[in-house]
Amino acid sequence: MNGQKLIITTLIIFFVWAIPQKSILCADIPTKLNASSSQDFKADNYASYESLLNTYHSINKPKSSSALADLLNTISLSTYSAEDQKKVANIESEIIYELRKQVRSEVADMQDKALKSKNYREGIGFLRDAGNVLALYPMSDDKAVVNEATYLSSRQSEILTRLELIRRQRYNYWAATQIQLALKIFREQKKEGVQKAIKYIRTIEPSLLEISVSNLYSYTIEQLVDEFKKDEKANITKAVTNPSIQRVGLENF
Repeated sequence: MNGQKLIITTLIIFFVWAIPQKSILCADIPTKLNASSSQDFKADNYASYESLLNTYHSINKPKSSSALADLLNTISLSTYSAEDQKKVANIESEIIYELRKQVRSEVADMQDKALKSKNYREGIGFLRDAGNVLALYPMSDDKAVVNEATYLSSRQSEILTRLELIRRQRYNYWAATQIQLALKIFREQKKEGVQKAIKYIRTIEPSLLEISVSNLYSYTIEQLVDEFKKDEKANITKAVTNPSIQRVGLENF
């Protein structure tokens, strides 16, 4: 089970671009319930259970994953009296349960926003945020916890692949529209409209086109070239491949 837990931990880290410093990814945070062995340790040095409880109840609902994670971190760095140990352990378990639930909710929401984003850059931003929240998921050897962590991290990978595909689809849709406009101008103005038509297609990067769009791109260039004779045909090819013209890449899609 420890090996499986390590794999899940590695999966989650892989899909997180910037893991917060106070990550509780690897295990349920242990509470410092045992008193210090030092003889100089005084009762005044114990953390207050009442203060912990007040802090927990003061967190606005719904309690954010970051706020819950910070509270767990506080517990792990604190030492409680013997009479408070059991109460602190109970509230710690409650926070861990609530944190898993909140992480699941926040990650699902961000992943959904990533898929509905207007472009790849925005989508990746949401997916990165989802990864940061996922890093707060408290792991344990419980099979249900491991399965849920596996699903959430796998979902990250699936959405990343989907964003790449959507990005390509957006680009090809744009390119097809550019080619359509070029053909319209050419058919309306024939030879006189060739230069105007070229302006619509010369910014397209052919290597990014799907087969159907690529065929349409080639067809359009052939139509333009056929309007000229002999050496003049090369002028069309040179205009389309002019290195001074910056082609549009995937950046804005």
